[in-house]
Amino acid sequence: MTGGAGSRTILEFFEPQAQAIAMRRAEVPLDTRHLQVGGLVAVGCDAAERFLLTVSHSGRGVFSTETWERLARRHEVVYPTDGRIEGIGPLEGMSIRVIESYDGSVMRLRVAGWDVAAESSGITVSRPPHNPAQQPTSAPRGAPG
Repeated sequence: MTGGAGSRTILEFFEPQAQAIAMRRAEVPLDTRHLQVGGLVAVGCDAAERFLLTVSHSGRGVFSTETWERLARRHEVVYPTDGRIEGIGPLEGMSIRVIESYDGSVMRLRVAGWDVAAESSGITVSRPPHNPAQQPTSAPRGAPG
């Protein structure tokens, strides 16, 4: 290319595409985890949102909401009654409120700032990205104060 009035550099040519890619990346969760829990029928958490309790056709499990590691597992099959179930491990002796789904629909909740999407094949937890464009802004630069 010559340096004529209508010519663009390679960077100017690709800048709109780069901006579009950056916008799409901002919409994707920055931190996503997948928890393997087959046959899931209910999910809930303690009042402090430190632990996630899972109920499946093969027992109950407890995950830490800080690390998403499984902390406890009990193979005894027990189902919720009136939307509650007894906890295990660090939730032992506590009655935990749960969301139930026996038809395969997705159970959604927010726990400790994480979006939790639980379905019969497993759980996806994702931390929504911080999007400065959605935050209140101050006056534009150079505006009178």
